[in-house]
Amino acid sequence: MGNQSAKGLEEEAVAAPKQAAGQEFAYSLQSKRMLVRLLQAYPGETVSMEAFEDVGVRAADGSSIAEQDASYITSNPIGDRSEKLWKTFSNWVNAVRAGTLSVQNTKFVLYVLQNREGGSIIQSFANARSDEDAKVALATAKTLLIAPLPTTLASYANNLFDHNDIAAAIISRFFLEIGTGDPFDDIRLELQRSSVRDEIIDDVMNALLGHVHRAVSDQVKNDGKPASITKSDFSRIYNSVTQRYSSQSYLPNYAPKPSEDAILATIKDEKSLFIWQLSIINSGDMNYGAASDYIQASTERALWAEKEGLLEEDFDAFESSLERDWTNKRRIIELRERGKLDEDRGRSLLLECLELRRILGGREVQDFFIPGCLHTLANVLKIGWHPDYENKASEEGLK
Repeated sequence: MGNQSAKGLEEEAVAAPKQAAGQEFAYSLQSKRMLVRLLQAYPGETVSMEAFEDVGVRAADGSSIAEQDASYITSNPIGDRSEKLWKTFSNWVNAVRAGTLSVQNTKFVLYVLQNREGGSIIQSFANARSDEDAKVALATAKTLLIAPLPTTLASYANNLFDHNDIAAAIISRFFLEIGTGDPFDDIRLELQRSSVRDEIIDDVMNALLGHVHRAVSDQVKNDGKPASITKSDFSRIYNSVTQRYSSQSYLPNYAPKPSEDAILATIKDEKSLFIWQLSIINSGDMNYGAASDYIQASTERALWAEKEGLLEEDFDAFESSLERDWTNKRRIIELRERGKLDEDRGRSLLLECLELRRILGGREVQDFFIPGCLHTLANVLKIGWHPDYENKASEEGLK
């Protein structure tokens, strides 16, 4: 579970490139934390991102969760002298004073992605469950912050000490949450708790993340307001996605994405005729994606045979249907684009074929599988993109 905000995750990195990288990482992690909170939310709750906190939850009765997210990038975010730690509490004090947050109705959460050893201050804050305990923890923290302090850190800490009652009320309602170190694993744990089967967890997770990313992007683009998703809206999406992947109409994804080394090796391999086929229609910019799909589809084919009981006849019928589709598309391109350059006609044929949809053994396949199978057929010259690919292959001694 966990991440950080585009303005709050980065640990005040010194170099500008590191700041930019940290901010991009933070925003991506925030959306994953938003998904975790949506999975945990109750009916009537709304989960937001960068509305009143990195990730926030509001209930119909006015209660809230204000979650600040931190990830270890340049320093320990829960160390005693961590600027990130004191900034988080200082911001909460300011939000309460401004009326943005009601201290009585808010659970204050600092989420840390990685399991780091916290200092004694954060531990005492997390253990304080009453205003009295919190005031003791705050007084002890003041004695532990030995001067001289960096100016910025001192301003954050003094904001707590100067508003002791508010700070103590926040600390008594404060919770420290530690993630697994991998935000995807945090989501997987929530999906397991929701009884999603292990073999479809990654498919469900990726689909849900896609919905969250789109919702966030659309809201920011359309009205510039912080993104928010209600539990009821999310539940409809969740039910649709889980039903889709739980049904036997969809083949699960077993094959991992190939490594960059494997992809580059395939591109450079002289036996990769599907790469040659792309080169003769001036589509070398598609080499990387084509090689990735080609490798993953080949692996998935073997795994589906092993785990899903698909037979060689199933794959033969699937490839035959793709060859028929290719033949029909080729004829259409010949009629529609007569007079155009051969390379342009070849690119049109390739792009149209990459949009093909077919089922395998009565079930839908992963998005990479059909492109991968097309490149497999192109690799043995059963199909091609250039109108004269067969003669060209013969001239180059490839047949």
